[in-house]
Amino acid sequence: MHEQDQYATATSITYLATLPPEWQPVCRSVLADGSLAVLATDVDLAGEHRRWRAIPNTSMEIVQPSRLAELVAAGRGRIWIVASDGTCSQGPTFPLETWLPTFERFADGRWLIVNRVSREGHARLLSPAGDLIDRFHLGNGVEHLAIDSSERIWVGYDDESVPSNNWRVPGQQNAEGGDAVVCFSDGGSPLFLPIWPQEGYGVVDPYAMSVDGAGVWSCPYMYAVEYFPLVRFIPGEPTRWWRNDLKGSLAIATAGDHALLAGGYEHDRLALLSLPGTGAGEQAPVIATWSMPLPPGGSWASERTTLLVGRGDTIHLVQDEIWYRWRVRDLIPT
Repeated sequence: MHEQDQYATATSITYLATLPPEWQPVCRSVLADGSLAVLATDVDLAGEHRRWRAIPNTSMEIVQPSRLAELVAAGRGRIWIVASDGTCSQGPTFPLETWLPTFERFADGRWLIVNRVSREGHARLLSPAGDLIDRFHLGNGVEHLAIDSSERIWVGYDDESVPSNNWRVPGQQNAEGGDAVVCFSDGGSPLFLPIWPQEGYGVVDPYAMSVDGAGVWSCPYMYAVEYFPLVRFIPGEPTRWWRNDLKGSLAIATAGDHALLAGGYEHDRLALLSLPGTGAGEQAPVIATWSMPLPPGGSWASERTTLLVGRGDTIHLVQDEIWYRWRVRDLIPT
């Protein structure tokens, strides 16, 4: 049995300031220093996305609607950085180019802007001032993007794109069914293909991918065993993993021998787990569960951009312009 409570007390809560009226948020990213970065645009991408989704019998294929093409060609992107106390500073401005972006920042201030929809040169490396340094390709269907403490790029792919991603790294073997997570150099060259727990045989979807130090954590769906192990990857080290009974977790934070898993099939769930042993397939028991402040019924109902991600020892949630943080050690029972 594990203890239950309705809500977990957040370590920190920040009410986000409204951007200037000509700018609308497109996506958000938690940076290595714990700050929140917001990528915004001066064209109405959100309105066009809503219009497109309202069209009956819209094809599920990823085809760029013509109006979106016009908007991204004309629009600019700009990054704002929000500190933990809510103070906001303006970052670089650059051509938007991308209608489904995600982004990250290197320790030296360079920015990585990635179009989630694959095309050649869909990743842009920008200077701290927003000038283009390089373009390269990071594969089909980018769902997760992170930069570790060694300045390596980690990419997790959506379930439809995993089978089409078969990268080549000398001396390393591709995962059964395709590469769900790949580690790249800061110039876009593949460096490391993770080795998944053998009994799972193949990964359909990484679900969660959270950077922590020199590696990442993931909670993939393993189709051969139909569960979601908690897996730790660091290049050059053996894969570590734990079984757990939670399905579809979307964010991971860890500290020592404890982990927080957030979201999933129970969309508002926040769970604290113990990580016994060395990571050789041990069962990770749930110590306590709580609810996060999300709309009921599994709906992320707000039209405002929502973020749920883990980084290091903290789960971050942005909902209705409120930024919540839960740190692992603050939820461990005393």
